[in-house]
Amino acid sequence: MSKKAMSSKIVTAQEEGEKILHEQDEISAKEDNITTAKKLFGRIEEAPVVVKTEEPEWKKNLVVKFDKVSLKFTKEFYALFNVSFEAFEGENIAILGENECGKTSILRLIASLETPCTGTIKMFNKKPSKKLFQKEVMLGFLPENPVFLTKKTVLENMVYVKRIREKKTRTDSDVASGVLFDMGLVELKNKKISELSYFQKQCLAVARLKFRPMDAILLDGVFDKMTEEEIKLFMDLIDKVKNEKTLIVFTTIDILTAKKYSTRIIKIENGSILG
Repeated sequence: MSKKAMSSKIVTAQEEGEKILHEQDEISAKEDNITTAKKLFGRIEEAPVVVKTEEPEWKKNLVVKFDKVSLKFTKEFYALFNVSFEAFEGENIAILGENECGKTSILRLIASLETPCTGTIKMFNKKPSKKLFQKEVMLGFLPENPVFLTKKTVLENMVYVKRIREKKTRTDSDVASGVLFDMGLVELKNKKISELSYFQKQCLAVARLKFRPMDAILLDGVFDKMTEEEIKLFMDLIDKVKNEKTLIVFTTIDILTAKKYSTRIIKIENGSILG
């Protein structure tokens, strides 16, 4: 082959190589343009971002657990049937339902005032009992009609409760007066219980809890006879006796109260939990 022919073939091969490289550059540029366009118009499927989430701190500390609990007072009538739920530290749980649906029975079971006929109940992974509440778990139970020494004054009632909780000292009256002052009830201290309104009695019942750090507070129907303003003031007092880990469980017939003052609602009907 002549030198001229060979030179011509080399030139042609170089041109073909440059042409291929040019075409590859164009393809690459087009792909970049397509990718950019897809990003702009939101049509590109990017790899999902995996966000590692941790459970809220309060969900790690179980306070109350009902497992298939039933309660009946006669052979025919179940106050509660097959009730299961869990309650954690720091929660405000509303048990919502009509009268006689089983709300009070749940609180009485937690407080060991009733015994289930089937199922199990645990509080801090132990069976609720008077001994548990005397030595390990600080539980406050406020019924709709709290019990007082009706012929005694508010201050005398507070001193009586303090002496049940602690040893008698000469400063009991001063300590009790200090609690009433902190709770905004000091003006009531010389009044007899019989002179108090329903709302004032409930506020005094809350003040009695101030002598111990509360692990859980149960409120049974206390809101049903209060005005909206009274409920707000009452919950302000609850905030003074609780801490960030205290479990609050209250019963109510009013959906608006349940929504406003709870972190979670448990609906109950005819002795069973709905949903």
